[in-house]
Parts: sequence; C-alpha cells; structure tokens
Amino acid sequence: MRPIFRTFFLIDSSIPLTPTGCAILLNFLDFCISLSYTKNVMKTILVTGGAGFIGSNLLSKLLFSGNKYRLVCVDNLDELHSYSAKLKKANMAPFAKNRNFIFYKTDIRNIGALKRIFKKEKPDFVVHLAAKVNPRLAVSDPREYSSVNI
Repeated sequence: MRPIFRTFFLIDSSIPLTPTGCAILLNFLDFCISLSYTKNVMKTILVTGGAGFIGSNLLSKLLFSGNKYRLVCVDNLDELHSYSAKLKKANMAPFAKNRNFIFYKTDIRNIGALKRIFKKEKPDFVVHLAAKVNPRLAVSDPREYSSVNI
C-alpha cells in the first residue's frame, strides 16, 4: 500500500551528468529509496527533459540498472529552442517499449497536464532536467528560458 503523504526530492540539472555525475545521482536516488518505509516496492521516478541528451542517458542508466524503477518521462520535444525531435525520439528508442517506461509529450509549463500526470503516475522522485539550450534565443527571450530552466 502506498503512503498517503508523499515526499518528493527535486533533483535539478546542477548535478553535471558526466559518468561521475550519473553515478552520484544514482547513488543519491538509491539512498533516498533506502530511507523509504515502503521497502520492496518499485519506485516511480519522473524525469523532465528525459528525451534530451542528459535525460535520456539518465533514463537509460536507471532503466537498465536491474528493474528497480518505473520511469516517467515528460518532454515536449521542443525543436525551436533545442535540437530535433527526431534525434530526441532516437534517444528514447532503446527503452520506449520497456514496460517500466512511459512517455508524455507535454510542456512542463502546462500545469493542468502536469497535475494529471502526477495524479496518475504518483512519482516518488522528480528529476528536473528540462531546459531550453539555445543561448542566442535565451538572450532575445529570457522569460521563455527562465520559465523552463529554473
């Protein structure tokens, strides 16, 4: 049975996801899960920006780390402020058919959609990696970037 009160740990992109950064993040998630009083229950991790380079590498490491996690990816596949949706879909292709993975094509600023996703998926952890990555556009439209990147 899932607890009524949930604890969320927000992990953002300030952790560099180099091989060392990935190891640190995975160890942190394992530590947080070990603190949970609902042992032997698969934990759900929601990753924003999971179709990007960093997010997809994290999802891959989590998904193939021994069937410990249920992963929820939220990404809007934005091409204007990032790179191609085709490349992002290719990033997710290796695990798209895994039963412990679900993808939502949703902008994280769509609060209604996020509420529905959180209500349905009930994540134990949230890793916020969604970001707009074009520095030139960030200068011309800083509000657009700060609404996602912060």
